Amino acid sequence: SDRYADAINPGTGESLGPVADCGAADVDAAVSAAKTAFEG
Repeated sequence: SDRYADAINPGTGESLGPVADCGAADVDAAVSAAKTAFEG
């Protein structure tokens, strides 16, 4: 995904910086790629 969200420290309200804003399809693709790489 090329979308980002700002990660916020809930204790201070301070911005921790941008993090990838991904959905289930992005997670599934990452897991699939990791499995393929691990299995060689």
